[in-house]
Amino acid sequence: MELHDGLSQSLTAIKIGIENIVNLTNKDTKKEIVESIKSLIPMNQAAIEEVRRISMN
Repeated sequence: MELHDGLSQSLTAIKIGIENIVNLTNKDTKKEIVESIKSLIPMNQAAIEEVRRISMN
């Protein structure tokens, strides 16, 4: 249940963010692409921390 509720949501958010980057790449707007990539960093970090927390328990 913890994997579904926590980690699954984080990974889904990262997936959507990556899809957004792909769409922006087609528009060739560099600033928007960089900002989208930057927004994925904390989501990815949260997913990593969640995996660590679950594995330690």
